[in-house]
Amino acid sequence: MKTFSFFKLQNLILSTALLAGTLCAPLAAADSLGTKVNDIISTCPWVGLIAKEVTYGPITISKLNIDDAGRLVFCVPGEKIEGTLRYKIDASKLDSWDLHHIVIGLRKQEAQSCLTHSLGVWDKKGKASFSFEAPKEKGTYEVCFGYYEVALCSDAIREWKDNPPSHSATIGILVVE
Repeated sequence: MKTFSFFKLQNLILSTALLAGTLCAPLAAADSLGTKVNDIISTCPWVGLIAKEVTYGPITISKLNIDDAGRLVFCVPGEKIEGTLRYKIDASKLDSWDLHHIVIGLRKQEAQSCLTHSLGVWDKKGKASFSFEAPKEKGTYEVCFGYYEVALCSDAIREWKDNPPSHSATIGILVVE
């Protein structure tokens, strides 16, 4: 008859505790599991390709259609790209009486087009059209949007360079072949 010693039981408990602590440590470092998941999602540009809506700050973009091809477009260098989208602005997340602009462009490139502007007083939704020229260099580019609190659309486009949107604002992919 075999006996299970106290020493073996103690080692089993310590090993289990060590394994559980190792696996759970990354989750414990985050404020919550939701925060950890949001952090991972915010660095993944592909989310905008599969989500029906993309929310970035107070702006939600949906129904993106680039060149009648959806969210993934193949084009040649310098080709004119046209698209449409729907937007919703949650004014409760904006400063009242300030003018806000929604801008669309390519990540790591200049902003391309100012879609709309509104005061931070009331919610707004609508449909916007945009167009821009595909980059001259071949490659894969993220189509994303940002919102800026400035006086003019031209100022919002310039603001893109100093304060580009995060991966959370990616809504499509442009492949220049």
